[in-house]
Amino acid sequence: MRTIVLIEDDLQFREIISFALEDEGYTVIQAENGQEGMAQVEKHAPDLVLCDVQMTGMDGYETLERLRSQDATAGIPFILMTGAAGPDAIRTGMNLGADDYLSKPFAVSELLQAVEVRLAKHATIREEAEREIEALRNSIITTLPHELRTPLNGIIGGAQLLSEDAPTMAPEEVQEFAEMILTSGQRLNRLVENFLIYAQLELVARDEAKTVALRASRCVEPAACISAEVELRTAQHARAADVTTDLANLPVAADEEHLRRIVGELLDNACKFSAPGSPVTITATGDDNQYLLTVADEGRGISDERLAAIGAYQQFDRALQEQQGVGLGLQITRRLTALLGGTFALDSTEGAGTRATVALPLARATLPRNGASDNASA
Repeated sequence: MRTIVLIEDDLQFREIISFALEDEGYTVIQAENGQEGMAQVEKHAPDLVLCDVQMTGMDGYETLERLRSQDATAGIPFILMTGAAGPDAIRTGMNLGADDYLSKPFAVSELLQAVEVRLAKHATIREEAEREIEALRNSIITTLPHELRTPLNGIIGGAQLLSEDAPTMAPEEVQEFAEMILTSGQRLNRLVENFLIYAQLELVARDEAKTVALRASRCVEPAACISAEVELRTAQHARAADVTTDLANLPVAADEEHLRRIVGELLDNACKFSAPGSPVTITATGDDNQYLLTVADEGRGISDERLAAIGAYQQFDRALQEQQGVGLGLQITRRLTALLGGTFALDSTEGAGTRATVALPLARATLPRNGASDNASA
């Protein structure tokens, strides 16, 4: 049985609404003002809140605002009721997060329809969220054990062979196993590092002060920064001959570490999903407002359906093509770009390649204490 908290200071009107809802099988918890309504919502976690706007003390707008500010109550459907339902009043309520508006006086049929529509919509959203969570859980269960075991097996196996047979092995064999252990260790380290970075970005996203500080960072010479990361990553993939760059040098609102992280993740994906010998291009251009970074490959591409489903811990066609990582690279790029105030777009054609574009704000010019312009930021 679904529960509704009804917040209304007019006793007679409240009783009428309550009777109509209970007659349809709803459980109704009444409250005569905003303070009491808040307490009832927090106590009972209802399926929906019906709230009058004009009440003494805490009015409907304030009640809505407070409920939306709390994690436990932020997602509860909320319908405002008012006799002053002009455009400004409706806009105020919707801006605060109201799901619907009922103009007094209203018929019982209008009330019931509004309630049913909101509950149905909320149920659909919740079901979709549960499906996404289940898909995420299954993806983690499928990918994470493999991703952890594979480098660990390389490290343990190589170390065990060296421990047992090193005295009888040729120097080149020792070197080979040492390199295998190093490669496996680097892969495991990158996996752990990406988990930590992803978690850190989620924390930053929930802290306004940290987000503001992040967006105040700057890189004066992004071309050199990008080139350094390209050299490192192409060496790791043995693809230096395949990658070409054309980079503008404009001050960008991102520090070197984060800019290199974005470039590195995009280049990693381009190298993983394109064949050795096929071209990968990295371009960076700018205008008065944005620094546009593009990484394009001519690899196997991604279908529209799978492109829409890309997320953390998501891999595709593992049986057809070995993949390293758990799908965090693109999510880190997407999240970091958004936190920096930019945009991220991924265009792909199955069998033809993928093009990733990151647009970051240009760094604003700063003024030193003497008031002169900062030439480095011009």
